[in-house]
Amino acid sequence: MPQSTSRSAERPIAAVLLVLDSLALLYEMYAQALGGTAAFLDFFSYFTILSNLFAIIMLAIMLGDSRPLYWNLIRGAITSYMVFTSLINRVFLTSTPFDFTSNIPDTVLHVIAPLGVLWLWFAYPPRRVAWADIRYWYIFPVVYVIFTLLRGPGAGWYPYYFLDPRQVGGYPRVGISVALLMLLIGVVMLVVNSIGRIRSAR
Repeated sequence: MPQSTSRSAERPIAAVLLVLDSLALLYEMYAQALGGTAAFLDFFSYFTILSNLFAIIMLAIMLGDSRPLYWNLIRGAITSYMVFTSLINRVFLTSTPFDFTSNIPDTVLHVIAPLGVLWLWFAYPPRRVAWADIRYWYIFPVVYVIFTLLRGPGAGWYPYYFLDPRQVGGYPRVGISVALLMLLIGVVMLVVNSIGRIRSAR
C-alpha cells in the first residue's frame, strides 16, 4: 500500500481512538484531582496512564503528514507498552469477569485503546524495525521501574502491589516481580515486532 494511501486510511481510526483515549484520560485525571494534590501526582505514576499519554501523542501525530525521526521505532515501542498494559491489567490486576459498561473510561484505557493501537500496527504496518533495535523499547520500562522504586519509600505508596516490598515480602521478591515483568514485556515486544515485520513484507 502506498504511503499516502496508508496514511489516509489510518487517520479515521487514529482520530476515533484519539478522542476516546483523551476523554477517558481526562475523566480519570479529573477524578484523581478531586482527591487532592497527592492523588493527582500519584495518577501520573501509573504505567497505564503514561502509556496512554504516549499513545495519545502518537495518534495525534498520525493525523498529520509529517513523522518524527525514528517514527517506526517509537510507534513500535508505544504499541508494545499499550499491549503490555492491557495484559497486566487483565491477568494480574482484575479479578472480575470483563464488563464493558462497569467503568467505561477504564475499559477504554485498558482494552479499547490498546486493541486499537495494535490494530493500527497490524493493518497499517511500519517499515521493518531491526530486531537489534527493539532493545531501545526497554528504556522506558526500565526507567519507570527505577523511578517507582526510588519514589515509593518517600511517598509511602506504590502504583502496583507487585512493586511494593511491604506487600510482596521484601525487595528480593520485588526483584523477582521486575524480572518476570521484563520477561513478559520482552515477549510482547517480540510479538509486536514480528507482526510488523510480517505485515510490512506483504
